[in-house]
This record gives sequence, structure tokens and C-alpha cells, in this order.
Amino acid sequence: MRKFTKPSALLVLATTLCSSPAAFSETCYSVGGKVKTVNLNESIQSGTIKIDLTNASGDEIFISKGQLNGYITGAVSYTTILLKHVATLKDGSSFETSDDVAELDLTVPRAYDENGPCSFYVKEHITNITMGTGFFDDVESVDIMADGYISYCLQDKYENKFVLSGEICVN
Repeated sequence: MRKFTKPSALLVLATTLCSSPAAFSETCYSVGGKVKTVNLNESIQSGTIKIDLTNASGDEIFISKGQLNGYITGAVSYTTILLKHVATLKDGSSFETSDDVAELDLTVPRAYDENGPCSFYVKEHITNITMGTGFFDDVESVDIMADGYISYCLQDKYENKFVLSGEICVN
């Protein structure tokens, strides 16, 4: 009769865990939240983010606020801008995005000042978290829309405001 040793038992356990679909399954959450930044110059925005994540049952499983910095990294066209964002949240989590795509709607300005249009509606699509810590340490996929506006108007205090919606999946 063959003896079942500790090393072989550990090998069986490790193989079972690693080959189990549950070991590599992802969990997806609905994303909500708000962003408020100010324009520091033509390519850098700095402000706050509030992000909340809910599970499929509608339970809030993560809520945090923190600092958000946005950087324009390029342009595809006059109305399609590429950005990256760095968020540091109060719970200790953080994340960095890249290749976020912002589509500016220049057809209907949101506001005017003495020089003409100074605020525009924007839809931004975030699909790539390149680095994360805490809750965002093992992001598998992200599909977030930031819907709002940017403003270079004095009456708006150069503020940009967005509402977040979408989905994030983690391992």
C-alpha cells in the first residue's frame, strides 16, 4: 500500500487550487462617484475623487475619497484628447490610468465669458489601470465613463466636474 506523504499532499492541494476556476475568477463591481478638479495649466488638472463600488446585489463594498491628478498626454484630434490619471485615496489604495480618451463636444458650449466659449461638455472613457495598490492591486479590467465638463471660465473658478459610471473587475 502506497503511503500518502505530506509533500505529495501539498502538491495535490496546490495543483487543485491552481487549476480551480475559482482560484482565478474575477469579481466585477459597478462604479459610481464624482470628480472635481481645477486646471493648474493647459495640461494638468488637480482635485478630488469620490469612488464607490457596488456588487451585483447592490451592496456598497468600497467607498473612498482622495486626491486625483490628471495629465494630458497627447491628442488624436482637436476634440479627442489622451490623458493619464493618478489617484491616491484616503483608505491607502491608489491607481494610475493611461490612454484615457476624452471626447470634447465643441458644438454646444456649456458657458461663455467675455472672450467667447470657455466651458465644454466631455465624455471620457477609462479602460486601462496600469498600476494599483490596495483595492486596485489586481485589476483585471476596467470600463469607466466620466461624463461632465471642463471649464476655463473665471465664473466656474476653472473647475472641471464629472460623474463616474461603469464597471471594474478584480482578481
